[in-house]
Amino acid sequence: MVKRVTIKDVAREAGTSYQTVSRIINNKPDVATDTRLRVLEVIEKLNYRPTMAATSRSNPKTHIMAIAISPFNEYLLYEGDPHLLRLIHGVDQALAIRNYSLLFSTIKITNDGKIDSRLLKRQFADGVIMRLSMDDRGQAAGILQEKGYPVVVIGYSNNKQIPSVHSDDENGGYTQAQHLLALGHKKFGIICGPAIDPATILRKQGFDRALVMSGLESRSVQCVTGNYSVEGGYNAVSKLLENDPELTAIVAFSDTMAIGAMQWLRENDYLVPSDISIIGYDDIPTAQRQDPQLTTIRIPSLEEGQQAVEVLFNLLDNHKLPKNEYILPVRLITRNSTAVQREK
Repeated sequence: MVKRVTIKDVAREAGTSYQTVSRIINNKPDVATDTRLRVLEVIEKLNYRPTMAATSRSNPKTHIMAIAISPFNEYLLYEGDPHLLRLIHGVDQALAIRNYSLLFSTIKITNDGKIDSRLLKRQFADGVIMRLSMDDRGQAAGILQEKGYPVVVIGYSNNKQIPSVHSDDENGGYTQAQHLLALGHKKFGIICGPAIDPATILRKQGFDRALVMSGLESRSVQCVTGNYSVEGGYNAVSKLLENDPELTAIVAFSDTMAIGAMQWLRENDYLVPSDISIIGYDDIPTAQRQDPQLTTIRIPSLEEGQQAVEVLFNLLDNHKLPKNEYILPVRLITRNSTAVQREK
């Protein structure tokens, strides 16, 4: 059995007292900067994880789980992104049942390939749930795992050694297309998210699969990037209609982009859904407060958070996971922004 690194081991390696190490761990101010940096480097080098030694030497668990978000997701949190907030709520609900607390932390990879996170400097958590940014497909999660944390990713990860939880984006795009095809639409425009986003790629694949199954040519469908913003959707729909004024349906890969598109359509005297049908993705609360109410794909945000906690505790208890990728189903929510195609 590997011997647990103690606070005295850190003090010995750093050449200081264990009381000083304790003050640094607890972020007390009266410690010289060079001493603080030296101790933090030793903590990282030895992979020291403080118990609440803090709190109770008889119980090595902190009873705290962390959710680590990238700077990109931090922006979404500031903007009040409903999907991210519901996801966090799901995590907190599942932890509360187990009498665990939730710690928030930001996390990023520096230019020299190191991880920048308060989690490694304080290490007051038993495990980590990560919400990855689009440009981090598992590097930060891998580093945390190497430091001894059980880690679960919400989203897509290239690191197949780390379990992930996400919704069924491919089927979501397929369902969007199937809904519009059933209403008689054949001329579509798509407002996509960023090209590097796996969710965008999979939703487009699902959409194309539905078109091919219906005998339509998927390559003829225009895609304009809207970057998941209202402004992006507003600008994208004008480009789509400029390129093809005969479009009868707009597919948006987020509700925010669909809402921006609907604003542009109203301002330019298009009637939704009489002139153009539009379908979104996410089912954020404001989707049903639009005029007309937005048809969309509901993603299981709350359930993603809850599932991630379930997987994390299985890791913490050293249970063998039945699989490493957990894909949760999405659901079509039909409202008033889509209708049967009228003859033009």
